[in-house]
Amino acid sequence: MKRLLTLCSFILLCLIQVTAQTSSATELKKKVEQPKVHAIELTAQPLFFDNHQTAVFSAECQQLLFGQKPRLADLSLTLEGQTFHLLLERFELFSRDAKMELATGEILDLPTIVTYRGKVKSAEDSHVTLCIGEDQMTLFVSDEDQQFEVHKDKNSMALRLVVAPQKVRALCHTDDDEEMREHHQEQRNSYADCLELYVECDYSSYLDNGSSTPNTQSWMTNIFSNVATIYNDYNVPIIVSQVFIWNTNDVYTAATGVSSMRTAFVNRLISIGLSGKVGYLLSTKDFAGGISYGIGGFCNPITTYPGPAALTCGMAGSIMNYPYNIQNVSHELGHVLGLRHTHACVWNGVNTQIDDCGNVIAANTGKTPEGSNCFNASSPILPGANGTIMSFCSNLAGQGINLTTGFGPIVGNQLFLNFVNATCFTGTSCSTLGPNNDECVDAIPLTLGQGCNPRTFDNDYGTQSANTPGFSCVSQAYSTDVWFSAIVPSSGSLTIETIQVSGGFTDMVIQAYAGSCGALTAIGCDDNTGAGNHALLLLTGRTPGETILIRVTPKDVPATNDYGEFGICAYDASVPCHPDYPALVSFYNSTNGASWTNKTGWVNYASNCNVCTWFGVVCTSAGRVSAINLGSNNLNGTIPSAITALTQLTRLNLYSNNFSGTLPNFLDDLPLLEYVDLGNNNYSGAIPSTLGDAPNLRTLYLDNNNFSGTLPAFLVIPPISVLWLNDNNFSGCIPNAYNDFCLRGASLRLELNPLLPGGGNYTDYCLTGYGGDFDNDGFCAGSQDCLDDDNMSYPGAPEVCDGKDNDCDSSVDENIPDVTNTWIGTNGSWNVATNWSTGIVPQPCHNVVINPALAYTITITNGTTARASSINLGANVTLLIQNNGNLNLQDKGVLINAGDILCYGNISIANPLNTSGTAFTNSGSVLINSSSMLTITNSGSTAIRNQAVGEITNNGIISILNNHATNGLYGIDNLGMFSNSGQITIENIQGKDIRLASGGLLENSDAGTIDLK
Repeated sequence: MKRLLTLCSFILLCLIQVTAQTSSATELKKKVEQPKVHAIELTAQPLFFDNHQTAVFSAECQQLLFGQKPRLADLSLTLEGQTFHLLLERFELFSRDAKMELATGEILDLPTIVTYRGKVKSAEDSHVTLCIGEDQMTLFVSDEDQQFEVHKDKNSMALRLVVAPQKVRALCHTDDDEEMREHHQEQRNSYADCLELYVECDYSSYLDNGSSTPNTQSWMTNIFSNVATIYNDYNVPIIVSQVFIWNTNDVYTAATGVSSMRTAFVNRLISIGLSGKVGYLLSTKDFAGGISYGIGGFCNPITTYPGPAALTCGMAGSIMNYPYNIQNVSHELGHVLGLRHTHACVWNGVNTQIDDCGNVIAANTGKTPEGSNCFNASSPILPGANGTIMSFCSNLAGQGINLTTGFGPIVGNQLFLNFVNATCFTGTSCSTLGPNNDECVDAIPLTLGQGCNPRTFDNDYGTQSANTPGFSCVSQAYSTDVWFSAIVPSSGSLTIETIQVSGGFTDMVIQAYAGSCGALTAIGCDDNTGAGNHALLLLTGRTPGETILIRVTPKDVPATNDYGEFGICAYDASVPCHPDYPALVSFYNSTNGASWTNKTGWVNYASNCNVCTWFGVVCTSAGRVSAINLGSNNLNGTIPSAITALTQLTRLNLYSNNFSGTLPNFLDDLPLLEYVDLGNNNYSGAIPSTLGDAPNLRTLYLDNNNFSGTLPAFLVIPPISVLWLNDNNFSGCIPNAYNDFCLRGASLRLELNPLLPGGGNYTDYCLTGYGGDFDNDGFCAGSQDCLDDDNMSYPGAPEVCDGKDNDCDSSVDENIPDVTNTWIGTNGSWNVATNWSTGIVPQPCHNVVINPALAYTITITNGTTARASSINLGANVTLLIQNNGNLNLQDKGVLINAGDILCYGNISIANPLNTSGTAFTNSGSVLINSSSMLTITNSGSTAIRNQAVGEITNNGIISILNNHATNGLYGIDNLGMFSNSGQITIENIQGKDIRLASGGLLENSDAGTIDLK
């Protein structure tokens, strides 16, 4: 796995989905050996939710999926008139040596149940599992719209459709109060291991499955095939190595709830010496929910807390895969692997929550929320129907858990990191699934050459082919055979040969057949004609274009050496040279092939033109080059334009070599190119714009080079979902176009570019726009530009009166000339721009004048805020401030009123710049309503001066705080009529709090209070 540690660090940093780059022989082998997809119908009849028409399980489908067990299948079914295509892949849920033990003492082989998993073809966000045995079949399908099951009746071929509930209550009783573990990259990597499970089914589940051991095992298999499928989406493979079924009274009879069930289960695991596995108990007892033995105990011995154990109670019985079973088991197993609830304050890299479902539930029931440190009860984070597995959203009205969302990207990445960086051995090897070509239907095509150019294969975990004619040249039966195919060339002759590889088999047998997998005819067999005891079979007189099926097996004693490697080739002198040969020879010579670390096949190009056998070359089933994987292979020089002749090339992986200079400008001439990895080289300069013309480019790694200049905006044109540009020398702002990558959810890396804003923080760019230049003024948001939606605002820009920080000095509208904004409307709203002489609604720096010739009412409407530096209201004006309306005066902070002010909202005046003046001068009429407030702070000499003709009526609150320390005279200077039935508070005033001039009247009713401090 290429750069696994770097990759894991990136996931931990950016919390995005894992993207791995590979260049190993394992990857090469997987690409070459892509098995055939077998199309089959589940049933010839349509299925209906009310089952009013009986559908019958296709015998052909049963024979293919259970009998021949193809690696890949396209299973179609028609549901309510709509045809679904389910893309399935066979996988092994049980280890090869797995046994089933019964409480009555029997130890049995597990009944054969073939398990498949996959997706609905038309829905990427979907989840499909299929479990099929000799007399049982259960299909579970979940997508964004629906969840349903199809199962076969016992002892008949009739199918039944069951609608699975979208929402079920799934309670978790695990204490979520432990700190999430930090995993460090220097710890051992257990990526190749499985999470190994010991699964126990209690007596109640045995009874609820008809007191049938096979039924109970099928029920358990259905559950864990779904759980394993979910975990597999996050590269955490699960395998069950031991099953225990209580077919008599169990040790959990006295349990009164899930906690006491857990205690009994842990004690039992200690008594049987559980080691190296996670124990899981399934129960249909009527206790709601599940519980784990603490959080993160999967590496600990069972004798410590937290430990490797969990259980689920209240499960749906019979063969139904109700989502409760799947979600609850996945949830509790997640706790064992160190996952916290999504409502805990431990996520997003900043100790916040992902959702608040559990916090809302706790608050509604009078309990302390787990996420109390980050939970805002007035604004909860709720995902609707798209809650994830570690959430409580299925228990909150209006919310739900959708299995298609799985753990979600953030929790899923943490799950992968916890597993892959485990400090313990997490289980057995996962490579228990037979090879791709284990069965005849999945035979791997051999590419013919002019001579023997062997490829290496293995038969690890291969099984004996069923219903196949035996080997005609040996008497023994072999159980680990594998299959190949070859097409007869124009000469009608074909040689097939096995070859010795280091440490591999020394004695092989080849059997060739004509016909199809269901009707094979033996046409040749060889045991020892090849080198040593290897096989060499020459076929002559065959029909050109005929497909020969080839069965290969070791002849070594199976008990001691039944799994291993071998080489095989098929050839004839009449085979023409490969059409991609000239381009690859040019590539070899232009990149100093003589100095490559591994040049197998390439170095002999003069005598071996079968390029599909060359190291690092992957070919399609039609024999054309589809990939070049030569990472870390000491290539240098230049990539020649001759490679544009590789018209079927989809993947170019040249990671960690020694290329330098500028990037080739002809990669867009490879029409099918999807994947390019030129990371960790020494390229420099700008990225050529021609890359923007690559129509199918989806993955581009250019990390750890010396590219410079601005980030290329044209890279958003191809459908790129993975783009690594980190560790370079790019400069400037992040292009606006890169917002497309945010919307795509692309894996984009820009960090460690020191000349980019924040060093290239893509996460902040997507969240806040940091580092972008959305107003195209040449200044980057956050690091330079304080207002990136206004190209008139940037460092050093002239400050204008517009309510903005134009010059980005953290002050708004400072040091600018006075601007007068005059009302030119009639009756109307303050917040309508056309009512004002400047054409804009008054800003905090405006001196507002409202002095119409006629009587008009100007309204500050409910929920809005009006701002100005000062206001002068003429005699014909009524200023109406509605409920929840606000008038804020600052800067000069002066209000002069000769008209009428009706305040049902709030007025706030602050005038720190006017050190000797009066904040509020009234010669008109003012009403402060009972629910309203007038606040004056930091006035000059006087807060309120009520002139002789002025009238102020306060039924609400007037608060006066501070006047100028030197120039201060009065809090209230009243020469007119001042009535108070509300509250007046005057605090910290220099001079007199209240001055009542001759002829002035201050009337304070019984309900009124005046508080002088």
